[in-house]
Amino acid sequence: MKLRLHPRVGLAGAVAIAALLLALPLAGVLAPRWQAEAERLASVRPPVLRPVAQAPAAVLPALGDSHLRVAELLERAADHGVVVLRTQQRTDTPGPVRRLQLSINCSGSYAALRAFVAAALQADDGLALDRLRLRRNDVGSATIEAELQWSLLLPQPAMPRGSRP
Repeated sequence: MKLRLHPRVGLAGAVAIAALLLALPLAGVLAPRWQAEAERLASVRPPVLRPVAQAPAAVLPALGDSHLRVAELLERAADHGVVVLRTQQRTDTPGPVRRLQLSINCSGSYAALRAFVAAALQADDGLALDRLRLRRNDVGSATIEAELQWSLLLPQPAMPRGSRP
């Protein structure tokens, strides 16, 4: 028996139709799994975090703890499998709250980076993620390079009585 193709379909069209016909049973098997995964992900809600702008200075950790808080952030990165390549800090002082801007260049898997960011934000009320930049050098690589810019909020030191800013 010789298979005859319609002249408009051609060999490429026949291969495409065969692939679609083979994919239908596969989709029927995988669709329930995909639906269950989508429902599971929809039921998982991220923790509700209050905006940093509403955080009163009284709930921020003490001023002397800034180095300890940076060290804890870097240790948390290592605990999640994130490799810190470079850090840079600078301080911004206007207003009742002092802002320590921390830039961290790091690398790791997407899951590790995501878990690290979530854990860091959950652990420190005075920490805000200002910017997250991801870059993958090789399409097949599991390692992602990231640039994370954080703001570490610190209360201003108390002014001595009788002095003016």
